[in-house]
Amino acid sequence: MAEKQDIREEQMTVTNSVDYLRGLKGNNSVLISVLNAISNKAIVNKGHVKTDVLNIVGNYVAYSTSDIDGSGIDGCLISINPTGLEGAQIKVAYNMSIIKVRAAYNVDGAAKWSDWKSITIT
Repeated sequence: MAEKQDIREEQMTVTNSVDYLRGLKGNNSVLISVLNAISNKAIVNKGHVKTDVLNIVGNYVAYSTSDIDGSGIDGCLISINPTGLEGAQIKVAYNMSIIKVRAAYNVDGAAKWSDWKSITIT
């Protein structure tokens, strides 16, 4: 383990990229790759969704059928959750003919989803 030393902020250099992030795990100082740090929590692959878990506000990618989420299309779904109970879902039909979107918003501490809105691709 590295010696304990206090690194003053004004002595740090500015950079546009890093290979690793330093953190704490228990009482130990650890390093984690940037990719692992953001991918562990940023987006989860839910695979082929067979139940109505798509009403959960979160960051994930899934394949869902129209009978599961009520969108009317089968295809890839991307769910984005920037904060709390607010979020959005974007769904692309497997044949790229249509894109649908919906948003979640906070109503008395519970997520309420809007109706699906269509974007037709020509």
